[in-house]
Amino acid sequence: MSARRTILRLASIVALGAALGFSTVQAGCGTPSTEAGPSLDEATMALISAARGLHHEADVLESSGDIAGAQRAVQRVLGLRAPSAVREIDDVRSDAFGRVAELALRANDPQTALDRVDEGLREARRDSVLKARLLLVRGRALRALGEQAQTRGDATTAAARRRDAIEALEQSIHMNERVLEAALDGGVR
Repeated sequence: MSARRTILRLASIVALGAALGFSTVQAGCGTPSTEAGPSLDEATMALISAARGLHHEADVLESSGDIAGAQRAVQRVLGLRAPSAVREIDDVRSDAFGRVAELALRANDPQTALDRVDEGLREARRDSVLKARLLLVRGRALRALGEQAQTRGDATTAAARRRDAIEALEQSIHMNERVLEAALDGGVR
């Protein structure tokens, strides 16, 4: 695994871990289950645990060279359902869209990567490190599409894709700066 991919996965794990840590603290306060079903905290932990398990499964498949299998495992994350009050679902889905797109890039399919990222961006409702990651992967997909266009001899499309890639990367940087600024301001957005 390259250093860049390791850092991106670590950022994803840290973000999900932070959500899990937050949920674990609340769940540890003894929030009971109701007759209608598990408590919200238990649902949050179940969502994050299921997503983590599927990402680990994808890691195993990816490490054995089964990129398609890894994509299927991560795609299952997108099928997870949670109560609407579980805010972490947005982060879990953004992370999964990003991972599916990265796997598509690894399989040399930048158009699928771009399509999956754009789908994730349409769903993401708030600025977050994981939404910023989607923009970063969007930039990588656009760069790859630009390289493909250059190889085909289409310099105009290649230049346009490179401009779009830089724009997506700048959007990612600015979103991360906003997230950092909000954290410095005490989390007020």
